[in-house]
Amino acid sequence: MLAQIALVIAVSYAIFVFMSDTVNPLSVVRGPMKRRTWRLARAVALASLVAGVLSILMLNGHDSAARSALATYLVLVGLFVIPSTIEYRKTSLWH
Repeated sequence: MLAQIALVIAVSYAIFVFMSDTVNPLSVVRGPMKRRTWRLARAVALASLVAGVLSILMLNGHDSAARSALATYLVLVGLFVIPSTIEYRKTSLWH
């Protein structure tokens, strides 16, 4: 279970780095557009982390198949990411 949680943390960090183009999630970037993408990347990484931990707990709590845990992870990430993406689109400079 510890290896699974470490993998979820690594995947969440990789998502953050890919989306924000920075490696430090704790330091605030300068510039309004970069700050918005940095906030979105943090929200998506947090959603991935929470969904991953919930899926791991579901997988270990019940003797379900790994496919159902993966499906649960993807559905939860989708449900957590959609509101942050909508909020990002509302406040973007393109409107």
